[in-house]
Amino acid sequence: MRASEFAQMDLDHDGRLSFSEFEGHHRSLVDRAFAAFDRDADNRLSRQEFMAPKE
Repeated sequence: MRASEFAQMDLDHDGRLSFSEFEGHHRSLVDRAFAAFDRDADNRLSRQEFMAPKE
């Protein structure tokens, strides 16, 4: 599983992860997590959005 994740992140297929490759992969995870909290899609989290139970 980790080998597959590594291969996905290694965009230039050089067998090493640059900071930008690592950041790019994890940035998409952060973006999705933020979007899940940002229920009104205003690119800002209110206290209510942040504290709301996960659906």
